[in-house]
Amino acid sequence: MTTAELSSTVHDAIQHFCADGDALASAGRYEEAIAEYNRAWEIVPEPKSQWNASTWILAAIGDAAFLANYTPQRKRRWNTRWFVPTR
Repeated sequence: MTTAELSSTVHDAIQHFCADGDALASAGRYEEAIAEYNRAWEIVPEPKSQWNASTWILAAIGDAAFLANYTPQRKRRWNTRWFVPTR
């Protein structure tokens, strides 16, 4: 894991997308929530596995997918994203 911090612009944008995703998930709009979490994921700098934000974004995607009752076929679309940064 990197000791560097995300720029405030990137961090703020990630927090915004995730907050929107959380609100959508709370309303049961899981597909839309996942879309917002994906927007956050897309702006995490490479290598994505080096940033703490990756862990909580992927957890949010996983939670929303679980709550949406994703089938194994649908899981394949996002399954390759699952890795957790290590310390």
